Amino acid sequence: MDGIGLTIGEYTYGGNQWEYGYSSAEFADGKVYGSIEPNIFKGSKITSLAVGQSVDPSSQMILLHILWISFSIGLSQSTIKLTINNSTYTLNPVEGNTYYYIELPTNDSSLILWMQSQVGKTIPVIIQ
Repeated sequence: MDGIGLTIGEYTYGGNQWEYGYSSAEFADGKVYGSIEPNIFKGSKITSLAVGQSVDPSSQMILLHILWISFSIGLSQSTIKLTINNSTYTLNPVEGNTYYYIELPTNDSSLILWMQSQVGKTIPVIIQ
């Protein structure tokens, strides 16, 4: 179990996509925001840790609502647990265990709204 400090940045695209957290150039060139310290977990650099949501521009229905973390080197873990604002989320891997994510309920925007309210602040995150 490692505790990190996540300084929340924000990224918006086209008025219908929002991301809050941290993203490095290693994860998505051109989408760099926020910061994280320390940025190493189990010997691998953390390249992003964020919550994102996109909505259909015409209907405003949520199309995608996820929490994710990515690493420079794949981990041997079958899941990653993130504790943010006293809630724990279990993320599953894709892409050779360098990217872990969970789809959040489309009817519960509490995490993304809380992260939005914390932009510019450093919050504690527990990774396990």
